[in-house]
Amino acid sequence: IITGLYFFASGAFLYSGGGVENICKAAACRAVRRVYLALKRFLNVFITFPGNTRETPSKRASMQLYYYAEFPNVIGAVDCSQIAIKAPSEPNQADFVNRKSFHTINVQVLMTLSLT
Repeated sequence: IITGLYFFASGAFLYSGGGVENICKAAACRAVRRVYLALKRFLNVFITFPGNTRETPSKRASMQLYYYAEFPNVIGAVDCSQIAIKAPSEPNQADFVNRKSFHTINVQVLMTLSLT
């Protein structure tokens, strides 16, 4: 994945992208092809061109939120919260102590207007 993304981000030749991970040119070529095919599956979901009127899931979510709350070009909201828990008996229980000195876990949620 790193080799393929490096190739697309840098626009360099395969041997320079393969050199980052110390792999041969053939393996770098296969990696770039696999990443390309994986990205291609999302082409119609995330990439739109000017004048294209087809409805994508992100465009539909943006329009719903605009009609509901008049927020333009927003597809959802992110919220975080600290949820109190009992102190774990694990050796790494100190990882769950927050800045106020009690045990919590951090929960992050992304929501759209349709709650999906």
